[in-house]
Amino acid sequence: MHDFPRIGFLTATDPHDKRSWSGIHSVMLEELKKRFCHVEVLGPLDGGLPLKLGKIRNRLTRMFTGKAFDYSHSERLSKHYAKLVAEKIRDKKIDVLIAPTGSTLVAHLELSIPYALISDTTFANMVDYYPAYTSLSTSSLIQSHETEDKAIQNALFCAYPGQWAATSAIRDHGAQSEKVFRIPFGANLRNVPERKQALTIRDNSVLRLLFLGVDWQRKGGPLVLETFRLLQAHNIPVQLEIIGCDPGISNEGITVVPFVNKNDADGEKRITDALLRSHFLFLPSVAECYGIVFCEAAACGTPSVARKTGGIADALVEGKSGILFPAEATAAAYADFFAAHFLQIENHGKWMVSSRDVYEQTHNWERWGDEMEKMIKAFCQHQ
Repeated sequence: MHDFPRIGFLTATDPHDKRSWSGIHSVMLEELKKRFCHVEVLGPLDGGLPLKLGKIRNRLTRMFTGKAFDYSHSERLSKHYAKLVAEKIRDKKIDVLIAPTGSTLVAHLELSIPYALISDTTFANMVDYYPAYTSLSTSSLIQSHETEDKAIQNALFCAYPGQWAATSAIRDHGAQSEKVFRIPFGANLRNVPERKQALTIRDNSVLRLLFLGVDWQRKGGPLVLETFRLLQAHNIPVQLEIIGCDPGISNEGITVVPFVNKNDADGEKRITDALLRSHFLFLPSVAECYGIVFCEAAACGTPSVARKTGGIADALVEGKSGILFPAEATAAAYADFFAAHFLQIENHGKWMVSSRDVYEQTHNWERWGDEMEKMIKAFCQHQ
């Protein structure tokens, strides 16, 4: 472990809460603590009145103009956070701040302490892509772009899990290419199955598909259901397990588990067991910044089938841990793939091996921690 640099881990939410950024804050904090002697937790931060007023402004703007206001990147909120951060670290000995999803927290900082920015996307990538960033007012677009620009351009370095976000940081927000790095995120599983368990051959008498997500619409649920029904119509023995939401479906061959608390051991085991018995994770999301779930599937030796959009191609390695279909692909195209695969299902073991290899070689948190350690030390030594 290293005495230098002394790190401040900066988040608006409580990073110990495994619900914070889908558990990513928590696992990043753990990895940094393994490598550095001094890691000071600086979250949570209270958005206070600026956050409340921003939410009110968003509602009123939508009501009277049909536009939206992105309060999460507002100048007022960013300046509010800057004051809180300055107070938090006034009497602390910190050499560098690590700010995952922290653009708004660092954009207006007036400190001599450098910071590294970590995220799975940029503001520009989100505009008219995710619902909350659709139809933003002109004022909101200007403020949010400026917040992201400041945060990225003044960072010691920026780390993203893939090309989609990294390219946008350079192209849309003025990042220096030599300060932008790509490090894949890993699987958010506390108990990753052993390789032997992950590669245990599934029951090949039936094709088992798994939908795993809270947002049925955004995660492509309707397309999954249509594909399932086409497979049934073509007499392919298929079962579909839906975990995380309840789309109100009653159909033979479909099992629905509306809610699983992944933050407790029983909930995580239920999800892991589902992945271990499935042939494919089938998640053709309409919008996705990355998709930690694809890394979790790979850890369980389960290849994924998804739509090529956003940052999914960074989480799912095409041809190794799964397959990506064009955004415009129909349910018939997915059904044809699954039907052909079932007819040669004895070859599924190759998919399992290559999926697990992706997890072990690149898409795991230990590797992320090793790469972050190198960058933090290298950049801080040159300060």
